[in-house]
Amino acid sequence: MLGLGSNDGHCSPEWRRSTRSNAISSSSVFESRHERRDKRLVRAAAAPGQEAGVSYVIVQFSEPREVFIDDQSQGDNLAASGRPRALFVGAGVHTFRLGGQPNVEPPTQIQDVPERPILDPFRVVFRKSA
Repeated sequence: MLGLGSNDGHCSPEWRRSTRSNAISSSSVFESRHERRDKRLVRAAAAPGQEAGVSYVIVQFSEPREVFIDDQSQGDNLAASGRPRALFVGAGVHTFRLGGQPNVEPPTQIQDVPERPILDPFRVVFRKSA
């Protein structure tokens, strides 16, 4: 006997239930670790007592470019496959710009981003200037 109490070395049913529920609630089949982190950051930035809205945005441009939202890099507008990448942002007013050559029209855009799901993201469109 190792002195583990009346369970003879087994975990209590309460401990097993709490551990199982924590593992299930902390992971989601549909959200990546980064999406969960981004949602926590958006909620933390919300005014006290208010829920922050979340949104997904696609920044359209004819070639891969680094996307800046509120002067913070969000990575490229296109994935390695060449398909547009959905970027996670909080709903609200944001400033969008692209990195790289200055042949982009308009150079920056201020958009009021509504709450949008990942399957129907808000679109910000830049054109190539001459």
